[in-house]
Amino acid sequence: MKKSPPGKAGRESDNGLPRLENFSLEGSRVLLRLDLNAPLAAAPEGREQRELRDDTRLRAVLPGLRKLHAARAAVLIISHLGQPRTPESCAAWSLAPVARRLSELLGFEVPLAHEWLGGVAWTPGGILLAENVRFLAGETCNDDDLARRMGALCEIYVNDAFSVSHRKHASTYGVVKYAPRVCAGPLLLSELSELGRIFKNPRRPLLAVVGGAKLESKLGVLRSLLGQVDRLLVGGLVGAALLAVANRSAVPGVSLDAEQEQGARELLEAGGERLLLPEDVVCATAPDAPQSQVRKRDELRPEECVLDIGPATAARFAELVHGAGTVLWSGPLGLYEAPRFANGTRTLAAALAKSDAYSVAGGGDTLAALAGVGYPGIVSFASTGGGAFLSYLRDRTLPALEILHERVRALRAMERARDF
Repeated sequence: MKKSPPGKAGRESDNGLPRLENFSLEGSRVLLRLDLNAPLAAAPEGREQRELRDDTRLRAVLPGLRKLHAARAAVLIISHLGQPRTPESCAAWSLAPVARRLSELLGFEVPLAHEWLGGVAWTPGGILLAENVRFLAGETCNDDDLARRMGALCEIYVNDAFSVSHRKHASTYGVVKYAPRVCAGPLLLSELSELGRIFKNPRRPLLAVVGGAKLESKLGVLRSLLGQVDRLLVGGLVGAALLAVANRSAVPGVSLDAEQEQGARELLEAGGERLLLPEDVVCATAPDAPQSQVRKRDELRPEECVLDIGPATAARFAELVHGAGTVLWSGPLGLYEAPRFANGTRTLAAALAKSDAYSVAGGGDTLAALAGVGYPGIVSFASTGGGAFLSYLRDRTLPALEILHERVRALRAMERARDF
């Protein structure tokens, strides 16, 4: 089958990025960046290699892999796993368990290539998994020589890893400059389509729920959302931190520097009726303390941790979810792992399950929380991103997307110059 000439980007996706369908894939060498960073359990007794605890991320990439396999592309997958910091720690972070599980899911062997940067045996219709890309010096600092060597391996580079597209790493960012052709994979395009749907023409009211543990990492997200949504509901330690700033009080587990505190004050001033903080919270001196108390928002005590939103807040938030047209959720509303501090998250999840709102949830903690309180799979779309999800909500773009767009523009300029 005739291949597309180098540089031809072809028909675009809705966001301007080429897709797999733009190219004749048969026999083409495809370097496919996925996020297969699955959680690992301890190795079973008598075995050295660890096992996967969850294969959700592997299942998410199967449609793209099957499409490439059916088109008889020659595929080399690159992914990271964990954060190996020393040569001695590499064995613990091998992608061997991932290769085994991928083979089971696809129904054919996916060999693990240990030495791959110098080249591999490309086979049309074959899929290889490169050993952990973070074993390579220069990956996380986006070393240019490493990126160049990756780009030289392939004819087409495919980014299908939304969840690491906020990273300027060699395998997500630098390689794009050197690959002959580039495109976005189906999972990445799906993420962009669903998240774009929230802000382009959402069903109103548009409601955002933000919880989790770190206000400092979500201030920018909260500021951005405040200008887009009809109501912004805040819980978790994020809500506790805002209450502490509003009350000028100390809350255990909340520590903001002067700049962050000023940012929180500006958010509170700009929020008006759109920003809803907890009106009551569940507190205890420690998560394992035998007693807990419900306190009003202006009754926080410096010796007590805020561990959940209170019943009045949960009821109010649930009422708003029932009337919403679109719901965006990032972060649990309390320490959901402990049943007595899971009521806020559970109440909101129950309301969402009964609602006909279009809903999107992102971040591993959010999805784990929904499953943990007995409501897995209730959202219309579950994003694979954690940090990438938050970064995209804040900036409406990601570094790896920006470099893809730049490369596509450069390739098209080269095409025009040749045609002229």
